[in-house]
Amino acid sequence: MRFFTATLLVTGLLFLTGCYKKYAIETNCFDPFSIEATEYFDAPSPHIWPLRRSNTQAAELVDSGVMGFVVEYDIVADALPLADDGVLNFTGNVYKFWPSWAGKHIGGGRKNLQFEVEMAGQTYLVFSETPENELLPPLTQRCRFSNN
Repeated sequence: MRFFTATLLVTGLLFLTGCYKKYAIETNCFDPFSIEATEYFDAPSPHIWPLRRSNTQAAELVDSGVMGFVVEYDIVADALPLADDGVLNFTGNVYKFWPSWAGKHIGGGRKNLQFEVEMAGQTYLVFSETPENELLPPLTQRCRFSNN
């Protein structure tokens, strides 16, 4: 009975922390700059993937003012196309994300960087690419992960 209770407790904790990952914001990682979204992504129709308060981390990001992600194309059903003149105003801030234990060891999650942009007075994030987009200025070391 003890083994069953312990197993149930551990499983419950894994489910509670399974999708949650932590993040940190590094400021002034590069000088702010602006670029058209179509040029940055080299894509004809970038989209906004709105954030929903569907989990703890999404709620934290929304509470801190992040409205969603700017992505290369409509990767989810509720993605919204950008206006033809969509300009990404990179702020120089970088969000560093670490996966949860379960996300890393069970789900295959990895550390990742996302870049803060502003458009029409709203804050969004742009996913980092591998290799990084050549239009981005070099990041200072503190804005990277130590193994990058």
